[in-house]
Amino acid sequence: MFVAPDQAIQQRVQHVLNTYKGLVAAGKEKFAADSFVIATSEVLGHTLVTEETGVDSLRKIPGVCNAMKIPCINLMQLFDAEDWTIG
Repeated sequence: MFVAPDQAIQQRVQHVLNTYKGLVAAGKEKFAADSFVIATSEVLGHTLVTEETGVDSLRKIPGVCNAMKIPCINLMQLFDAEDWTIG
């Protein structure tokens, strides 16, 4: 899914960057996608799907999602939720 970052998303990106400083390495804020993915999921009310682990780490997508109460699952959880099968 591709979504143009409107004003609401951009404001939430700033919130994510300012609140969870360890999420993106210093100096890389302009090029890092993590904060945009998190903000877009929050604003649009979507569940974020990532293979990153670290639900207790505020340096990882799942940890920030957990702190912000944004649903976050991995690929296998998506398959289960959608009742998809392979093969």
